[in-house]
Amino acid sequence: PWLLRLDALLLAIFVVEIGARMLVQRGRFVRDPWNVFDFLVVAIALVPATVALSVLRSLRVLRVLRLITVLPSLKRVVGG
Repeated sequence: PWLLRLDALLLAIFVVEIGARMLVQRGRFVRDPWNVFDFLVVAIALVPATVALSVLRSLRVLRVLRLITVLPSLKRVVGG
């Protein structure tokens, strides 16, 4: 049960972060591919877990890749 609560807490933090970035950057938000990637990863995590969407729901692992946007040096490595 504590793992589910931790998952919900981290998802809430990611949703707040994406929302704040969208408010601050407005139209520029969609121009940055990393922002779009982050948005899609968080959106996938918000999709209800149904049988039809279980494969899409399993892509929540991509949230780990959000670290790429935080660490500039890692962003260069992936970009290269």
